[in-house]
Amino acid sequence: MCCVQWLDELKHDYPWLYLYEITGPLSQFCLPNAGNELRIRTLAELLGEEGGIYVGSSTWILNFPSSFRSVDVDLGLDSDGMEGYMILRAGVVSANTSVTDLLRKRGRRGRRRSTCARIHHIYHRPDLVNHTGACVVVSGDGFKRFYPMDIWEREDAFGRLARRIFYGTEAIRRPAPSSGDLVPNLAHMIWVGGGRMSYVFYLSILSLLYVAGMDVVYIHGNMPPTGPLWDEIKILPQTRDRVKFITRTLPLKVLARVYRTLYFSIGLFVTLCAVYCVYSLLLS
Repeated sequence: MCCVQWLDELKHDYPWLYLYEITGPLSQFCLPNAGNELRIRTLAELLGEEGGIYVGSSTWILNFPSSFRSVDVDLGLDSDGMEGYMILRAGVVSANTSVTDLLRKRGRRGRRRSTCARIHHIYHRPDLVNHTGACVVVSGDGFKRFYPMDIWEREDAFGRLARRIFYGTEAIRRPAPSSGDLVPNLAHMIWVGGGRMSYVFYLSILSLLYVAGMDVVYIHGNMPPTGPLWDEIKILPQTRDRVKFITRTLPLKVLARVYRTLYFSIGLFVTLCAVYCVYSLLLS
């Protein structure tokens, strides 16, 4: 039908699904001004031959045991006949008997009118959402959408169904530590031009090791630092194996175009080192 949701996914997941062009009265079903009466009559013609159920594109069936569907008719459509659901047994509707006629009379099987809850009922009337046969229209009434945090820990029929649809499981997912997929605990710094290591740079290295808790700090540059602070880092047992200098050539040209300014060379060097750092993380 024209109102089937996720049509592309259905065609992908079910290659045996055949699509037919809508013709006749059914083509009027999705017109904005079709109205409730026309839509119910159209659905009755469609379902009346073999029996079946119609479910609106924004309607979720939460709790529908098979015994609950053993009825002649269950009309759970909203006022315009688009959302909600409708169940009809084969052969109960004829040229002289409409769905409305069935609901006026008693039969051997159940005949009932039902009402689907709306999103605001999930929060204000959970009893309407959790009873047997419950359905929810996930649209309208000022609640056009809900958010992931609304279903993460909902321990009810709606929460379980929403998690199954969006996350593939009804279970409430809890964060769990995983030591096998951690980002490498490494830090990268840049020192260009050699020269005496500043106290601020020295403190930055110690901060990475003892505050951030990095295992190793890699310093990338064209010339290593000098001075007593750098000598201390290379000598002390606490740092000598955890701070490593990686010599890299300072770039002077890009695609055969030569750049003489140190400012550009340093900028390009920083960019190349950033690419290297990301690449090394991917390989780790």
